[in-house]
Amino acid sequence: MSADDAAARPPVSGGAASGWAPPDAALTETSAERAAHGTGENPASSAATPEPVFWQRTNGWAKGALAAGLFGLVPFAVGFAIAAFVQTGRRDEKGRGMAVGGLAASVAWILVGTVVIAAGALLSPERDEAGHITKSGKTVLSQLKVGDCFTGFGKDETQVLVTALPCTRPHDGEIVAEAMLSEGSISPGEESLEAEATKICTDRLEFLLKSRYYKDLQIYVEKPDMAAWENGDRHITCAMRYTGAEALTAPLATTIDQDLKALRDVDVGDCFAEWEVIDPVAQSVPCTGPHKVQVYAMFYLSEEGLVTSGSPWEYPGRKVVRKYAAAGCDKRADKVFAKNPPPVDLENYFWAPSSRDWYFSQQKVVCLVQPAHGTLKKSVLGK
Repeated sequence: MSADDAAARPPVSGGAASGWAPPDAALTETSAERAAHGTGENPASSAATPEPVFWQRTNGWAKGALAAGLFGLVPFAVGFAIAAFVQTGRRDEKGRGMAVGGLAASVAWILVGTVVIAAGALLSPERDEAGHITKSGKTVLSQLKVGDCFTGFGKDETQVLVTALPCTRPHDGEIVAEAMLSEGSISPGEESLEAEATKICTDRLEFLLKSRYYKDLQIYVEKPDMAAWENGDRHITCAMRYTGAEALTAPLATTIDQDLKALRDVDVGDCFAEWEVIDPVAQSVPCTGPHKVQVYAMFYLSEEGLVTSGSPWEYPGRKVVRKYAAAGCDKRADKVFAKNPPPVDLENYFWAPSSRDWYFSQQKVVCLVQPAHGTLKKSVLGK
């Protein structure tokens, strides 16, 4: 190599020429490069700083909008959704989908309510100017008025569709009375509501004891539940369901026989041509004419110490009632006829309330006598 060639070469520093490498240098890896290749890393990118990852929060109003919409709280769902839309945009939060879901659920509730209301309007019976039903239609029992007749109401069923129709057409039920519960306690409880509503309806329907169909009538009381009570609902509906073989074709008021005496109307000394002990009513006749039955005493079972442990409408049982009734009448017969011995042989018997009569607050016992043979022609009480 000539001196000129040596002078043209750049100086070597640290064993490597600056800007120059031997022809086979591309095939040679440094230890750092070999380590990077061994781990699959790119030497150029391994030195770059990774982008930070941020957690995105879900908006609370959006959650509330979805929950309110699912439960049908439409006003709340709409308000919560609007708040969610505003806040998610400002705070870069998640939840817009939840808010939309709440609004969609609210729309569904509105559509369902509209359909129900429209269906109710289409099913309602037609009425004249006086409010009487002129054309039958489907409705719920709670929408009927006093004097309305209906059919299709099953035993122990509530809030079912019934067919309301004119009372001149065959039917098996009638709304007989309406009333308002007293304010009473703020939280009276279900049992108290049931007792008060039943007492009001039985008092209002006492006139039906003189109905020719009394034995085939069943009372039904529609009252508010506790939730409705707390919201101010005090309305009760008293209905009667007829269970006889043939349907009714007239209002129940037309079936009343004014000549009949109900249990509460009977007085000591009243005489009757006949009185079946299974009936709570009978037709009285003058004691100066032929008759077979006379009342010699009356009393309430509470006077004999019979007190119910539960509800006042809880029937104590037929055996218990008859036991107290028989003892009470025997005691009074001894007292009455000790002063006025009867002119003929008499058979002593009594009328005691059944479970149905008890339900109608009939807890009176009527003590009766009839001749062993023939008929009576005057009072056995010496009057």
